[in-house]
Amino acid sequence: MKLSKVQRSDRILILGAGGQGTLLSLALSWLFPKSKIEVYDPNRDKLRNLASVLRETISPLSNPPTLAKYSLVFEASGQAEGFDYAVAAVQNAGRIIVSSRYRGQNAHLPEEIAPKGCSIKFSNLNGDGSPFTQAIQLLASHWREDYNQLITIESLSIINDVFTNLDTSQYGKTIIQISRD
Repeated sequence: MKLSKVQRSDRILILGAGGQGTLLSLALSWLFPKSKIEVYDPNRDKLRNLASVLRETISPLSNPPTLAKYSLVFEASGQAEGFDYAVAAVQNAGRIIVSSRYRGQNAHLPEEIAPKGCSIKFSNLNGDGSPFTQAIQLLASHWREDYNQLITIESLSIINDVFTNLDTSQYGKTIIQISRD
């Protein structure tokens, strides 16, 4: 979050409503409740679920953004195509924060990026450093019961089914429960 240098005047787009996009949506709605935040994800069920919980602070987009109207874009889709959407959507001199890991997909720099003069930062929240601790504290201090509908906890015994259905799941985050029983 610190890398993004969010300002109250920012028009914000989050690409992706999975685990990272959901966490970004929650954090931004808590820290900047008056900001205009729009979210796009091709999984309509996941997007609808997120929007139903955060209806006061986010607006879901039914189509990928095509106009350069956002001063700050968080690319959390996990898809190389998401980076293309981010570049198309960011305003001149805007900011793109990429938290996706493209895992073998051929992400490229679109040619329209150069004239925009935007800044692009690649971020990753892993480990036990201070950003991770701050994220945990933020979640713990703001969590409400209705946020539970954004996650699902599944048994390790059905992990193959979970991964098969991951792209169509309505949940922003799937947690696999490992127990010794």
